[in-house]
Amino acid sequence: MRRFRDIIEDIKAPSVQDLWLNNGKLKYYGEKGWQDIKGQDAPTVKWNDIEDKPETFTPSEHTHTKSNITDFPTLATVATSGSYNDLSNKPDIPPAYSLPNASTSARGGVLMATAVADLAGTEDAATICTKVNALLSALRASGALQS
Repeated sequence: MRRFRDIIEDIKAPSVQDLWLNNGKLKYYGEKGWQDIKGQDAPTVKWNDIEDKPETFTPSEHTHTKSNITDFPTLATVATSGSYNDLSNKPDIPPAYSLPNASTSARGGVLMATAVADLAGTEDAATICTKVNALLSALRASGALQS
């Protein structure tokens, strides 16, 4: 008989408390006689061969560092710098738009004309004519009306 730290190879009836090596197989002797220790023929133990396993495996809260993640994507420099200059394939941004001067054929930026006071309603024709001419002059000066 040889004893290997409670693994025994022998042809005699085993104790029910020990593991036995019988014909090259690890076995135990239980209520039903010789029983193989399941999964020893496979390179890994099959899930269904594991007895008395829990029904559920509640995950516990934990963290990982970036180096623990094997498929972590390589980030572009801009993802960490936040700088527009680190972007690749940037679109061409045109220069700021300047409104052209208004003309009879093009719309453009119009300056505000100088203020012209309202008529009171009691003026004579000469006063009204003077006011209208002042208004026209202010519109021409601002570029809203062509000279």
